[in-house]
Amino acid sequence: NGAGALDLVGDVRSESRPSLRQFDTLSGGSLRMEFIFTNEDDVAAPADTTNAALIALDDDGPRELGVMLAEDDARLESRVWQTDDQSDSPRIYYISGTSLRYDNQHGDAAVDGAGEMLIRDLQASDEIGGDDTAPFSAQGTSRFRWKTNLTMVHAFGDRYDITMSSDVEVVHRSLLDEITTVTGDRLGLTMLRQSVDSDTTAADTASSDALSFGGDVDVRRLWGEGRIFVRTPEREVECDRFDYNRYTDLARLEATGNRRVTIKSRGSTRPVQAEVILWNLRDDSLTIERAGS
Repeated sequence: NGAGALDLVGDVRSESRPSLRQFDTLSGGSLRMEFIFTNEDDVAAPADTTNAALIALDDDGPRELGVMLAEDDARLESRVWQTDDQSDSPRIYYISGTSLRYDNQHGDAAVDGAGEMLIRDLQASDEIGGDDTAPFSAQGTSRFRWKTNLTMVHAFGDRYDITMSSDVEVVHRSLLDEITTVTGDRLGLTMLRQSVDSDTTAADTASSDALSFGGDVDVRRLWGEGRIFVRTPEREVECDRFDYNRYTDLARLEATGNRRVTIKSRGSTRPVQAEVILWNLRDDSLTIERAGS
């Protein structure tokens, strides 16, 4: 909106510490920072001279950081600890790709081209119903890769929706080192991002004076469509639509057209086939909702 931009070139790295328990970075071969004009009444007094320079570059009015664009091996990373002294193993969340755009006002992000996302949480869960050993448990390490693009949209509150396109692969390693993989034409997930040390959302923190690229990330839903293949230590699944809800640990498997969902279990020579199958990952049971003709 005419508020100006700052271009930095040559192994650029932006760092932010929103709290004692969070450390965020955005890096790349080049970094462009685009500013927006803000209402003077909404701008709090800056905590230091660096922030003062960013929001008041001249007499045209106060500014805030709007969009950051990193290119050439771009990487956005957030590390979150449970203690102020950072003595525990941090939760790690990062997105990388050739070109990465981050909206500091809303928390949206986009990767143009092939890229990778990783979510790592090695802390055991005390959550009711949470199973640290389940194939898609929140605890462990999940790596996502795609070939075309990724978009992350701030839906509302602390909810963010991510979509990845073209030859997408998810590899999840549980705390027991058991591997689960999901591949498909298009995969997505819903996650919660809560700012650290407060009840505010990550988007609220992002719009304040402190940059916040991540926060405490909690994946709540994983879905996919188009040639979906799932492999766990006990089962191999082929379907056209896959929708897993971590609140319930239920995955809905669907086939389209004349095809059937096919599930092969270890130790069994006869696969299970149907149009729609409900898979309870908590006890690894199957319920056929629609057998088909």
